[in-house]
Amino acid sequence: METTNPATPSEQKAGVYVYCIIESEEPRTFGKIGIGGRSDEVFTVHYRDLAAVVSHARFRCTTPRARTRSTTSTLMRSSWSTTGSPPCR
Repeated sequence: METTNPATPSEQKAGVYVYCIIESEEPRTFGKIGIGGRSDEVFTVHYRDLAAVVSHARFRCTTPRARTRSTTSTLMRSSWSTTGSPPCR
């Protein structure tokens, strides 16, 4: 597996938030728009011709909020327009 951003967060209880899965062989970044108010970089993690669109995030159970839904929707629209196929979420 390859990542476009191998850095790990410095927090002890950190994880990775998966926004969606897209068809892509090329590494991509989407800017510092990650959820959780920390402005983490959103990037892809690849396996063959598929890629997970992810960002580092605090590990905690969250309830969907407008900001989280908005970020996810924006990323899904962006990935759909560049790959030509709808992402899986």
